[in-house]
Amino acid sequence: YGTRTLVGAGLAAITMLRWSPCGAYLFGAGVGPRFHVWDTQHWQRASWDAPSASGPVAQAAWAPAPSTTSPGPRVLLLSFARSGAPTSSSAAGASALIGPAGAGSGSSGAGGGHLVALHLVQDPPSLIAQLMPVLLQDVTTRVEGAPAGGSSGSSGAGSLGVIGDWAWDPRGERLAVALRAPHPAAGCVALYATSVDPVVHARLLGYARPPWATGASGASDAPAAPQSVAVAAHGAFERGSLFTVRALGGGAGTGDVLYNLPAYYR
Repeated sequence: YGTRTLVGAGLAAITMLRWSPCGAYLFGAGVGPRFHVWDTQHWQRASWDAPSASGPVAQAAWAPAPSTTSPGPRVLLLSFARSGAPTSSSAAGASALIGPAGAGSGSSGAGGGHLVALHLVQDPPSLIAQLMPVLLQDVTTRVEGAPAGGSSGSSGAGSLGVIGDWAWDPRGERLAVALRAPHPAAGCVALYATSVDPVVHARLLGYARPPWATGASGASDAPAAPQSVAVAAHGAFERGSLFTVRALGGGAGTGDVLYNLPAYYR
């Protein structure tokens, strides 16, 4: 049955957990602006706080390991509920934070706040990390701006940005981002070619339009955008991957809708 290990994370509730592909780290975040990374050898913890302008972590994904024998760069991609970049750290145990150049509590700009990548710059169990801004073409600026048609203080789906879900393929070469309102292509999936060494770089390849998506047509008789979207990746091909997109209440508005999106490599 194994041995129980008690892991502390403060008083705030943890609602999101993500294991790194190598198993050496565990990411956790909750309803507040603080997020944590533990090394799983000694269970030491490093914690980072988002500034007052930011909300909690909305999405998180580790970059896949290139192979079982080579873990590659240990990178965690993070999206926050509102604009702003984590710029300070509160660490328990051996940890440190190297902030991105020019980042401060009042910093702004494309890719400079809402989407960041946490790079663990040394081998496990080190928790020394560097936060770098990430630019996703046609997504980052919409994420950082106020919700369309509402004030900057509005709540609901709009305040969480336009990213409904995302998934990296097992090779770490493709990132699928499911979009939601107020993005004009809500319900579609943006596909990016990605690399993570030395830093995260993403190049927009295009959009996949599932049957329920309405962003491209705008026709009055088009099906309504899904209430929620989820994406999962599977390395189904020798030179490609298969993304499966799930929508709740999409299409005719009855139950779940699944859509397979094959992604081929040259």
